[in-house]
Amino acid sequence: FEVRTAESGTEAIETSRDFAPNILLADWMLRCEMQGLEVGEALRALWPELRIVLMTGYPTTDLEAEATRVGIDGFLEKPFTLEDLSKAIESARRTN
Repeated sequence: FEVRTAESGTEAIETSRDFAPNILLADWMLRCEMQGLEVGEALRALWPELRIVLMTGYPTTDLEAEATRVGIDGFLEKPFTLEDLSKAIESARRTN
């Protein structure tokens, strides 16, 4: 894997323009102008084949419903293990 990181939603979107991402790992609650779901929606508009794995320490039925609406491919509840992360990435990669 080639990995890129971003400090904000805007930076993630700008970075993706030079680097076509296959998978986005995003936290639901970001300390920036956008939340993880919003970043996912914006990147999916640019890259329709993008797979999105959302991480959160605050799972709610409302969040899960919104994630389903947006088309999130994987959902990780914090805390999670590296094995959980690996499984979520592999599962998202296999999603059609």
